[in-house]
Amino acid sequence: MLSRIRMVTNMISIDPAKLRSARSVAQSKKDARRMSRETGCQYAQALDAVARRNWGHDSWSECIQALSTSAPIEPVPSPMPGKMHPLRKLVVLGTNELIKAGKLSLAPPATDIADRNDSGHIFVELAGKPAVVLWTAIGFGEVQISVWWDYDHSKHPQAELKGACRESFQTSAPLAKRQHLKKFVGIVVSAWLERKEGPHLQGKGEDNLFDRYVRRGEIATFKALPDPIPMGYKAEGKFFM
Repeated sequence: MLSRIRMVTNMISIDPAKLRSARSVAQSKKDARRMSRETGCQYAQALDAVARRNWGHDSWSECIQALSTSAPIEPVPSPMPGKMHPLRKLVVLGTNELIKAGKLSLAPPATDIADRNDSGHIFVELAGKPAVVLWTAIGFGEVQISVWWDYDHSKHPQAELKGACRESFQTSAPLAKRQHLKKFVGIVVSAWLERKEGPHLQGKGEDNLFDRYVRRGEIATFKALPDPIPMGYKAEGKFFM
């Protein structure tokens, strides 16, 4: 696909006057390369995403073909980075995945015993990277949500150990010492989900986000993302002691 895109780009003569987007073709290619690096998607996929964002076409090749015609192309406004704290965005994305997978109910449990027995983890993809989302009910209708983003289990120094030293995904952060985290995980963050007093992630902004680790440069991915939409709960709310 990538070779076809390059062929179309090289064969068609583009009139710059027809570009009504603020981004030129050359700038858009740079945008796609940056997107590919930051999200881990293929360059061809990033080109298609840029074409949809800037001009509303389904693919880069379709966009280039349209630019060679006499019909001007109306630009599509780019999604603006959201106002939500970047780490809270990640928690919302992870919580949404638990809900979609049927692992997490927003209704408080009937008994506190059932509440405390509810825990687990799932492997998902978030913002183009592999991730682990963990949940642990802590009683009183609250659930601890933890997300390990850009996670590579094969590089975890305690992946193949035995006994209590082996990573078993039962804690809010990986078992490895903090100085080893950069080898296998990009971001670690946890929050509390309240369910009895109206479902919401406790705290506002970066407040009440805990057990945090951010590898250098990784936060930029979530700063650039639009605010994710929580699935049936609020992204911020009252903190309960």
